[in-house]
Amino acid sequence: MTYEMKMREAHDDGRAEGRAEGRAEGLLVAIRNLMAAQYLTALEAMDILALPEDTKKTLLPQI
Repeated sequence: MTYEMKMREAHDDGRAEGRAEGRAEGLLVAIRNLMAAQYLTALEAMDILALPEDTKKTLLPQI
C-alpha cells in the first residue's frame, strides 16, 4: 500500500467517524427536544424515534 493510499484511507475513516458523531449528536438533539416539548422521558422519546436498543444503550448515558 502506497503512502497516498494510506492517507486516503485515513481520510475516509476520519470522514466516516465524523459522520457517525454528527448523526449521534443529531439524535441527542432530537431526543432532548422531544423531552422538553412533550414532557417525555428519554426512553419515551427514543421509542417515538424508533431507535434500536443498541442505539438507546449508547445514547442514554449522554442525555
